[in-house]
Amino acid sequence: MSGLTALSAPGLFLTGVRYFELIQLGRNFQDDFGICVLQLRHVQRRFYRWGESVGITDQESPAYRLATHDHSDDLDLVDETLEAIVEQLSRAQKDAAGYARRLTKTSLGNAVEELDILDEDEQLASDTSIGSRSATRLRNSRVGKAYRRSLHFGDVLTGRTQWALYKKTEFSDLLTKITNLLNELEKALPGKLEDVARVDAQQLLVDQDGVEAPAEEVGTIIDVSVNTDPVFSAALNSITAKHGHVFESMIYKGYARAHNGDNYATIPIGGVASSGTYRKIVAGGNSRTHLGNNYGYAQQSSLLLQEDHSARNSGSEDSIPPAEGLAEDL
Repeated sequence: MSGLTALSAPGLFLTGVRYFELIQLGRNFQDDFGICVLQLRHVQRRFYRWGESVGITDQESPAYRLATHDHSDDLDLVDETLEAIVEQLSRAQKDAAGYARRLTKTSLGNAVEELDILDEDEQLASDTSIGSRSATRLRNSRVGKAYRRSLHFGDVLTGRTQWALYKKTEFSDLLTKITNLLNELEKALPGKLEDVARVDAQQLLVDQDGVEAPAEEVGTIIDVSVNTDPVFSAALNSITAKHGHVFESMIYKGYARAHNGDNYATIPIGGVASSGTYRKIVAGGNSRTHLGNNYGYAQQSSLLLQEDHSARNSGSEDSIPPAEGLAEDL
């Protein structure tokens, strides 16, 4: 065991936070920067969420002491797992620094493009891919921000050098190892993990102004988080599953006839009937538009149609014909 064992669990956790706060990505990540950032920030937030769920706020963390009162048998495992996470981050930093030194030495003083550091703000702002838009969504959301501010580590990071990962293989290896360690950490001491993850999911889906996140971005975040942050992914799925279909910015032109929805709607046993959401539907000449399921139960959907063209969707039992929304000719 290393000298890190002298630190308490809160101390080890805060050391891990400082490593995460200083990570950057090199030039090799440019082609799929958004997805890589999304993966990294999922793992980072998952680590922070564990600290939040067990009450770590500083080196003393009285709430953590209280949370672990009935888990004394698990504390050694918690300490060992936190130490292993910090050691993985430390080793990755040292390996990356060594790689940069070797490349610089063999370049005979010439600039090495591979060692260029990508600015996260600039890269995400200039890239319109779904990966970058989804990473920006997570980054700009309220998810974890209040807890992050409560850690008061800003002064500690002042003057510290940011470090970068340059190779995708090392990036993937680091995230895989930390993800596996987080599985062990959450199993040993889960705290209020599911409650915090549910708040995270709600804050991602709806911003502070009440604006909902686009379905495509939410879907990408769920896909990425399945492997990197399964508790968060489950929380997102739990909430979005109750909202039914989301159809947005759909356009029909000349002679358009359309049906958006399932033929038969189903509700899981013990489940809750879902509402569909239909926004900005534009019809076309001789239109006949039906929004909603053909048969089955569905609650009334919320509709927001462009250019004052109206449509309706109402729930129906199997024996009752579905309601149709008729759009006027454009």
